Amino acid sequence: MGEAWYSNLVSEIISLNSKSQFTLNELENVLPYVYRITDEAQRELRQRINRLDALPQKSSDLARKIESEIDDIVEHWEVKVKKLGGIPKGVWLVDFDSSQGYYCWKFPETQIKFFHGYQEGFSGRKPLDGPKELDV
Repeated sequence: MGEAWYSNLVSEIISLNSKSQFTLNELENVLPYVYRITDEAQRELRQRINRLDALPQKSSDLARKIESEIDDIVEHWEVKVKKLGGIPKGVWLVDFDSSQGYYCWKFPETQIKFFHGYQEGFSGRKPLDGPKELDV
C-alpha cells in the first residue's frame, strides 16, 4: 500500500482524528480516504486469497504465511480506519458515530447512504434521505 499519501492525510486531518462524532458534511471529507484505504486493502487481500486458493496443499508453511498476511492486511486496515475516526464493524464495514446513532458505510459504496441506531446493527440500517455523491 502507498504509505506517503496516508501519512499526509493523517497530518492534514488530525483534528478529525480526535473526533468521536461526525456530521454528514464532515464525513464527506473523510469518506474518500476511507474508500481509498479500503480499496487498496481489499485488492491486497484478494491477491493473497488467490495465491492461497492456487496452493495444492492448504496446510503448508506457505499457506500459513499467506493466511498470516491476510490477517495483517485486515488489522492494518482497521488501524487506519480507526485513526480516521471510523469504527470497523466487519471486513470493509465501518460505522461513524453521529451522536444519535451511526452512519453506516460498506465498501464499495461511494457515499454515506445509511444510518442505524446505537442498538441496531448492519441489518437495522435505514437509507438516509437525499445522500450526496462523494468523489473517491
